[in-house]
Amino acid sequence: MRLLPKGFALDNKKWRVNIDISDGKIIGREESDIIKDINMLADNSVPSCLIDIDRSQGRQSQKKLIIDFLQQRPNKFWVGGGVKSFSEMENLLNKGAKGIIVGSAIFNKDGVNTSYIKELSRSFESELFIISIDFYNEKICTKGFTNKTNISKEIVLEQIYDLCKGNCQIQTVDIASSTKRLQPNWCAIESIREKYPKLEWWYAGNLMSWQDMIKIMNLSVCPTVGRAYLQGKLGLE
Repeated sequence: MRLLPKGFALDNKKWRVNIDISDGKIIGREESDIIKDINMLADNSVPSCLIDIDRSQGRQSQKKLIIDFLQQRPNKFWVGGGVKSFSEMENLLNKGAKGIIVGSAIFNKDGVNTSYIKELSRSFESELFIISIDFYNEKICTKGFTNKTNISKEIVLEQIYDLCKGNCQIQTVDIASSTKRLQPNWCAIESIREKYPKLEWWYAGNLMSWQDMIKIMNLSVCPTVGRAYLQGKLGLE
């Protein structure tokens, strides 16, 4: 098992494994024991986020299962997937969540829901939430990648950064890289970092190796991995 890389200290680095959960199982590890796997990650201090894929796509929620993990391992896991209301965010934090990832909730029919972003920033400390911008070919996707829009990722990133006055954590998820197993667009990553040098920025999009992780950390970007890690290319098997 290689849950952590050899010869590279991660103690002071921010990174995370996103664990997509559907129908009581980890996507990509359907034959494995979800309780055993998640406890193994927690026991080895692997930073993780429990993502309710079913709820994000409008199906039956995995909320009870996720809350069980939170209560058994308080302050160990981030939570994401269909979380919208501030009262629910508060409840999840009280149940033991380390923080909350919000995505589709930041949009309305006109684009970015500016009042929601402002209230989010007023209601919670920046270390307790991450705003996720999921995009496919530079256009925003919502509802667990299932709803494609014509909204520009670049414009959304700029709007959110301005609304938060730079005092927030933002995650960008490159869906094309993730689903098509494409190399990360390193030029685009470097360009965003140059434009927003002080942004606390998380990136997800087919980071396939510890070398990729270290490369993006060296750009002062926090890497997020998912199925590549869970299917064994980075960790577990």
